Amino acid sequence: MGEAGEHLVVSRLLGLGYVAGQLPRTYRSDDVYVECADQRIVHFQVKTTQLETNNWPVHRVEDEPTRFFAFVNLFERLSPVVYVVPSATVRHALELHAKLYFLDHPPEIKPGVPAIRDPFRSPRIATEGYPKGWLEQYREAWNLLPPTT
Repeated sequence: MGEAGEHLVVSRLLGLGYVAGQLPRTYRSDDVYVECADQRIVHFQVKTTQLETNNWPVHRVEDEPTRFFAFVNLFERLSPVVYVVPSATVRHALELHAKLYFLDHPPEIKPGVPAIRDPFRSPRIATEGYPKGWLEQYREAWNLLPPTT
């Protein structure tokens, strides 16, 4: 599924006039690069699902202004949806999800062993903790990228 999502993102970007392409699998955690009119390079990490619910696993989010996430939902095969989300928003969503997760799943306390809370133990981008429909503002939000010309 991941390849399909990446190709969809590149296709949408090319259609909007950006210079875009897939990165080699060995290139950090980024999947797609985009060259903008001001010579800036923007990177995307693409996450793809084919489930009806919008829920994607995400790990290690660097809060950088030139990094975006493309959350692709292929459930509707003829009209797949891409949510274009800045990395700062994704990081905040993960931190909030981790806090809610630990409220529901407190760490097991063992005598003499300090409890270590990994903030990304259950890393997911979902609707939990955010207002209903919060992700919709990022639906096909390609306008968040720097201009093409």
